[in-house]
Amino acid sequence: MNMACNEKEKKKKKKKKKKKKKKKKKKKKRRKGCILFLIHFPSQ
Repeated sequence: MNMACNEKEKKKKKKKKKKKKKKKKKKKKRRKGCILFLIHFPSQ
């Protein structure tokens, strides 16, 4: 699950180059969900 989280973050970084303010708001929500997922499923 940690790998999936990292892969999503990498894709988001690529989209950041596009400079989309509307997507930035969604990124914050998705990042929180990713962190929540890591807390719920501690794979480390």
